[in-house]
Amino acid sequence: MGGSKVKFFFIGSLLFFALLGGFFAYPIDKEKAKGAKSLTRKIYDRNNVLLREIQSSEYFVSSWVNIESIPGYTVKCFVEKEDKRFYSHSGIDLFSLARAVIQNVKKKKIVSGASTITMQTARIIYSLNQWRLVRKLLESLYALKLEMHFSKEEILELYLNRVYFGNSLYGLSSASMSYFSKSPTSLSLKESAMLAVTLQAPSLYNPLINKDNKKMADRLIEEMNETNLVSYEDKDLAKAENPVVQKEMFVFTAPHLCDRVILELKGKKWIKAFTSADYNLQRELEEIARTSIDPLEKMNVTNCALIIADSRTGDILTMIGSKNYFSENIDGQYNACYVMRSPGSSLKPFTYGLGLLNGYLPSSVIIDEPTYFREIWGDFKPENYDFKFHGPVSLRQALACSYNVPACKVLDSIGVNKLFDILGRMNFETHGKAPSDFGVALTLGSMSASLFELVSAYTVFADRGFQTSPQILDSYMLENGKIVQIEKSKKRKILPDWASFVIADILADNDARYPAFDRENPFKFKFYVGAKTGTSKNYKDNFAIGFTDRYVIGVWAGNNDQSPMVGVSGMTGAGPLFRNAVMTLSKYYDVGKYPEVPDSVAREEVCLKSGLLASDCCEKTKIEYVYAGNAIECKECLNANERRQKIKYPDNGDVFVIDNDLDIKRQMVEVVIEGERKDARVVIDSLVCKEVGEEKRIFFTLKKGEHTIELYSDTLLLDKVKFLVE
Repeated sequence: MGGSKVKFFFIGSLLFFALLGGFFAYPIDKEKAKGAKSLTRKIYDRNNVLLREIQSSEYFVSSWVNIESIPGYTVKCFVEKEDKRFYSHSGIDLFSLARAVIQNVKKKKIVSGASTITMQTARIIYSLNQWRLVRKLLESLYALKLEMHFSKEEILELYLNRVYFGNSLYGLSSASMSYFSKSPTSLSLKESAMLAVTLQAPSLYNPLINKDNKKMADRLIEEMNETNLVSYEDKDLAKAENPVVQKEMFVFTAPHLCDRVILELKGKKWIKAFTSADYNLQRELEEIARTSIDPLEKMNVTNCALIIADSRTGDILTMIGSKNYFSENIDGQYNACYVMRSPGSSLKPFTYGLGLLNGYLPSSVIIDEPTYFREIWGDFKPENYDFKFHGPVSLRQALACSYNVPACKVLDSIGVNKLFDILGRMNFETHGKAPSDFGVALTLGSMSASLFELVSAYTVFADRGFQTSPQILDSYMLENGKIVQIEKSKKRKILPDWASFVIADILADNDARYPAFDRENPFKFKFYVGAKTGTSKNYKDNFAIGFTDRYVIGVWAGNNDQSPMVGVSGMTGAGPLFRNAVMTLSKYYDVGKYPEVPDSVAREEVCLKSGLLASDCCEKTKIEYVYAGNAIECKECLNANERRQKIKYPDNGDVFVIDNDLDIKRQMVEVVIEGERKDARVVIDSLVCKEVGEEKRIFFTLKKGEHTIELYSDTLLLDKVKFLVE
């Protein structure tokens, strides 16, 4: 029986030592030891300015620094304060352990734990939070294992990068940056000592809250001098130093932009993100956004958004998603740059761009008059912002003044599907709808769009007809140190260079804008800037989108709760912020250079009446850009041997009275056309009743009301008469 016990004890001992040997021999996962998952994520601007530090899911901040990069005196401070015999023990300091036992027995409570740096490192790596005695035993075992698998320098590196410094800061790098706003490679002796004494009780002794931290650091430096770790001269210099501890613990700038970066990197194991943002421009515009919108609160404008992008590279320089990220009243953390809203008239430039491709010229004459368009949902009658109609206007003036009827007429003539297709090519979200679902109102903003989509689209006018999708990210670093470069957006050719140039020139023409917006308006600059406003029909959304020769600027003004603004147009809403954004941009970047005129575009004399190339018979002309493919000579103005056809009778303003004693069928007015040309047609009350030259006279049976007679040559209105029947 006794032999069995001995045998059992012997086997048990062998098994125990075998397990213990296996425990010590089993390799340590170095990535786990580094605690890669706890590394602080950081976002930088284009000049490596830190925009944001992101706490890990465990709510602490940490950033890795190699032991070789840490000043020698910094390492000495921590070793002196935490573990004087670090370099002489094997993970457990038996002398300190014996001393701790004696102290604890005398005090009849735990006053000293005798934990070495290696034991503390083991506790951190393996998350040892058990009952004190069990934890001490495990710390000791793991400390011995660490000493077997790592050098002293490696253990110190693990310790300094993972130890807690208070205020949710883990690691020397984060503590150094947060408390002193500097890298640990630049720490002074006094600053190093201040951080070292913090470890004694991080929640009590960190330099942010403890006034005696500097005195404690001075005592540590005295001790280091006594043990010849620092010289007398270094001691005196360090004690005389008075480091400034910063109050701002965490970097948190460009909030919406950084939020977008985090969203785009979701699911990726990244620790650093490098963006195209410009911190200085972003910071200044955030303040300008607040001061530009605050005066509009009386008109129920509480919020705004802004994007500035480089059309050539796609780089986003600035992104502001709300007036105040921290305001709950306006739902400030919601990024309005990506919200789908009615873009209003901001899509008109693409309608007119397509018009140029289909034979229109900037000088083409379009009649701004009451017009009905038959759509699948019924008749649509657009109205202008000023509730007026302006008669014959050039395409240039129609776009610059943002008249609605001419835009709808142009779109109706070229086909809604063409605008729908080009918007799809530019990645506008169509929500599965067909062109007929929107009708000609598509050019007025019947399809929703985001500020981001509009800025992306307007790169077409800043970059010779090419569209580039804006992006924030340049590259990012994975946890393993690998840099992933973001591929630049590929350019898409949307419009020929000549068409985009002409539209851009119109949008930069303040004289053409004058009839609707006055000469002094937010879009009047001393350098080249094109701009277009867009306001939803119900005044819920207001856009100002524009460009320089390189940069695109997009502004939205309104309310996140979609409540309507009061009496706000593009000139009074988004316009002032747009102007301030352009002027601020010009402080940091070279803007305002007028783009080169494409070879296929020329300045020619055009007829003001027809909008075509002027001939000798044209009386009123002007100089305008003309594309060679659309250059048709005016044939509407007659030479000396011809007279333009016109309506001779009835005369404009005539009044006819129905005789109730006579048969109504016999009460008629003959419409008389004079002139020698034979290619016109007569339209009475929108109904074609005769092509001039046919062998029949034109009679109109009297009907009470106001009537209109129009005389056309092809699509050109030659003459127009209104008369009344009572």
